[in-house]
Amino acid sequence: MSETSDPFRFISKQKWITITAIGSILTFTLINKIKEYILFPLMNYVLPKKAFEKFEIVLEENEKKETTLYIGKVIQELLLWTFLITFLYFMTKKTSWPIIKEGSSGTAF
Repeated sequence: MSETSDPFRFISKQKWITITAIGSILTFTLINKIKEYILFPLMNYVLPKKAFEKFEIVLEENEKKETTLYIGKVIQELLLWTFLITFLYFMTKKTSWPIIKEGSSGTAF
């Protein structure tokens, strides 16, 4: 058998695979599931997709979808982005994150 038959030993030898990277992947997955199962159905309830389907510009009359501008989908994503950024803003104000120690310049880098 080769040296890499044990996955934990293989991961521990790699310098680019860290706990932070694994945690980031799991956090990204969690955020996507929250968006998929909570935010999108809630947004579709509050602002139905039919309301945004009216905002389409057809550049050329044919069967191809490539010549249609879906302005409504962009507006829908913009509203979702605005909601998420506002939520993050109030969450950071409530938790006072990031915590800046006395004497630091206040930058993350």
